Amino acid sequence: MNDKYLQYEIEDFLTDDSFIAYAKNLDSSNVQYWKDILDEYPELKGIIEEAKRMVNSFQFEKNIPSDTQIDNIWGSIRQKTIENHNDTKLRNIYKIVISAAAAIILIFAITSIIDTGEKIMTARAETNSINLPDNSIVNLNVDSKITYKKATWKKKRLVKLSGEAFFKVQKGKIFVVETPKSFVEVLGTSFNVYDRDSSLDVKCFTGKVRVISKNMMDTILLTPGFAVFQTNGKKLKTYTFDTKEKSIWKDNILAFDNKSLKFVFAELERVFDIHIVAEKSILNRYFTGQIVLKSKRETLENVCWPMHLKYKIEGKTVYITK
Repeated sequence: MNDKYLQYEIEDFLTDDSFIAYAKNLDSSNVQYWKDILDEYPELKGIIEEAKRMVNSFQFEKNIPSDTQIDNIWGSIRQKTIENHNDTKLRNIYKIVISAAAAIILIFAITSIIDTGEKIMTARAETNSINLPDNSIVNLNVDSKITYKKATWKKKRLVKLSGEAFFKVQKGKIFVVETPKSFVEVLGTSFNVYDRDSSLDVKCFTGKVRVISKNMMDTILLTPGFAVFQTNGKKLKTYTFDTKEKSIWKDNILAFDNKSLKFVFAELERVFDIHIVAEKSILNRYFTGQIVLKSKRETLENVCWPMHLKYKIEGKTVYITK
């Protein structure tokens, strides 16, 4: 199923959102998922049970725990280590958890799971504009999702994004956009973040944007007119663009620079809520150009005509042929 868990140490389980939800029995799908993991990897039973027990030793309300609570947790962990665990392996496990970083990460991880916050999603062919608590604005593209927490917004301006969005951020504390592949940090600026499948793309229009890749841990600072992209988990790479040109989805324009037709068609599927069928030899061809998003038929014409392709629309299915 997923052999990455064979490499997990105790702190990895304690900072895994899915595992915490399973340990706290917050989501039936997560419970079944981890039962399946145990069935496939029975050798993980000991460490999983220990991590589960430790997660459940912490009880919090939905508010952020106080410094006193954190200090009490420290003392509790130390006391339990001394009194109940003489086994060398368990002592080594607890040495990891006793560290300040691990304790605090666990506290906020549990709080994060319990307090799910605001969730806003768009379907295919649907966009949305969201005002955040500090009057920052998020333009959410089709088939995308953001989550954020009103209760802790003043302390931590964090938005989790899946899909694509354009942000216009009010000045203030650091504003962070977390995606599956990256952290994007700003103070007050406007920028676009795209994170779908194997591709990440961040454009800075005003201010400064710091992009941190999660897997490679490389960091790039962007100023207006600079952008960064990543494909298939490789290192971040920069390129330039004209911030005055309308070349972004919120202006009803899609811009492609040497993108496969598979990628182009996937974007059109989201925009128009359609399903495009084409043979592999067509999908592997590459397209460069800007497309003004008009009607479904006109947009398909603007892609297919320069590529010498034909299209046929049948309901929500579009067939592309040579």
